[in-house]
Amino acid sequence: MFCISIKFKFTLAVIICLVLVMGLGVCKLNKLQLKAFEQEARNRSELVLNFGQASRNYVINKLAPAVEEHTTAMIFEAKSNAFATRSIFEFFNEKIPGYIYKQPAASPLNLQNQADDFETEIIARFKANPAIKELTGYKQDTNQEFFYVAQSITMEPSCLQCHGKPEDAPKEVVEKYGNTHGFNWPVGDIVSALMIYVPTKDLRANQASMLTTVIGTFIGLTVVLIILIYFLFDKLVSKRISKVSQAMKQAGINPELTVRIDDTAGDELGMMAKVFNRMADSLEDSYSNLENKVAERTAELKKTLQELQLAQLQLIQTEKMSSLGQLVAGIAHEINNPLSFINGNIEHANVYADNLLTLVKLYQQTYPQPEENIQDYLDEIDLEFLTEDLRKLLSSMKMGSERISQIVLNLRNFSRLDEAEMKSVNLHEGIDSTLIIL
Repeated sequence: MFCISIKFKFTLAVIICLVLVMGLGVCKLNKLQLKAFEQEARNRSELVLNFGQASRNYVINKLAPAVEEHTTAMIFEAKSNAFATRSIFEFFNEKIPGYIYKQPAASPLNLQNQADDFETEIIARFKANPAIKELTGYKQDTNQEFFYVAQSITMEPSCLQCHGKPEDAPKEVVEKYGNTHGFNWPVGDIVSALMIYVPTKDLRANQASMLTTVIGTFIGLTVVLIILIYFLFDKLVSKRISKVSQAMKQAGINPELTVRIDDTAGDELGMMAKVFNRMADSLEDSYSNLENKVAERTAELKKTLQELQLAQLQLIQTEKMSSLGQLVAGIAHEINNPLSFINGNIEHANVYADNLLTLVKLYQQTYPQPEENIQDYLDEIDLEFLTEDLRKLLSSMKMGSERISQIVLNLRNFSRLDEAEMKSVNLHEGIDSTLIIL
């Protein structure tokens, strides 16, 4: 089964966290850059707007009155603030191109100031809400983007000379612009707007360049940080954990092997190594004690086994002797019954034999010359030998019966079936009884 190392998991977690942080940082940086971008565009727009407004105010409040003192002729470069300001911006654009100054109106004298749809909407918003004095935003032109600042322009009484009734307007104005547009502006109404368009291309480029630089730097630092974390984790954690793992593995394979971890650091892994070493010491002591206890227990078991074997042999021998005793007792009992009958009859046989022999002797004394056939039978049976041998035979039978009785008695003494307790015996008698039995 594929196993993922903790080093890989930790590095992956760090990468994910750094990517998330980088993503959040890029988003935050992008927002800050957008804010800074808009502020820079606003600063530029307000700078140009203030310049245009200052030029316009100068024409209205300074230049036009001064020229009026010398001539009543309509000099557009001196008396028309829109004309003068636009002319100034033409010189301005020669040095800083792209900036647009415009004073659009729905019905201007100079058709160059004719408001387009976008500017018409701006003027309409000012009219709809006169409290709004300034509007800002972005306008996407055909091939570029502009940031604009618009300020509303209210019809002043001083403007009636050119924007009042056509018949009251200077003839130079009518001759230059005609009498069909730019007139009859009501005093106090919002009739126009002062608008500055600032190109944002360079700002966007700077923003993108800065964002790319920051992201590249962040990515580079992230890669360096990941590499450092990887190698530091490998040195500070992974290799040390590997040592602990190898030590545990060796201790598990061979408990008798003395395994210790050489890690004296004071961090968590160092503490774990110390705990492992203490555990290894305890296990070694326990293993040694266990071996001693096993050896002692083995010796006890061997001794117990020997005692059990001896007891078994004794039990078997006792069973054998008991069985032999029962057998001997049974045999002795079976022999003793007919033997008692024989012993009892031998005495009577002796008496009967003596009586018969006495009768034969009396008969011989009474009839010293028996019949021939009787004499022949007496010679055939050898009466003298029969008389002598019969007494010996009966005596021998009596001795044999007594000897058998003694043997039966010895068998009974050998079996000891009727004695369950220990007692003192005559060793010589026991040996003699055994020899007689054998």
